[in-house]
This record gives sequence, C-alpha cells and structure tokens, in this order.
Amino acid sequence: MNGNWIRFRDGIGGFDRFGHVAWFGDYWWIMPILMFIFWAAVITLIVYLVRKSHRKNQVQYFAEDKALSIVKERYAKGEITKEEFDRLSNDLKR
Repeated sequence: MNGNWIRFRDGIGGFDRFGHVAWFGDYWWIMPILMFIFWAAVITLIVYLVRKSHRKNQVQYFAEDKALSIVKERYAKGEITKEEFDRLSNDLKR
C-alpha cells in the first residue's frame, strides 16, 4: 500500500494511510462547504421557479378580474348593451 499512498498535500487524489480514497488532501474541509453551496443553489432554484409560476398565475387572474370589472362598469354606465356585456364577459371568462 505504500506505493499507492500519496500524502495529502501532494495531490488531489490517491489513498490515505488507511487505504481510503483521499480527495482534496489537506483541503478535505472544502467538500462539505461545496456540498452546502450546491444544495443551497438547488433549493433556491426550486423556490424561485415555484414562486415565478405562482406569480404568473396571480398576474393573469388580476388582469382578467380588472378587465371584467371594466366591462361591468361600462355596462353600469350604459356605454354597452346587455348583448355586448354578455359577449365580453363570456370572452373574458374563457
């Protein structure tokens, strides 16, 4: 095993004195930090995508609600007839 043993500071890979693969050598503490950063990025991406999809649905809902309220207001003012109101409100509800 001495032939395969690489001291920690000599390289990125190899075997330690116990026969285990020695990645990062003396810099073993970097791996947990990199794993934390990786998983934080994955979770952040998932949260961002979920919020973005919900935000798009809310904007669409409020836009439809606003358009329907405008049609109702125009009908109340007498600017459009009952047939126009029914047609416009049916178009907006689809």
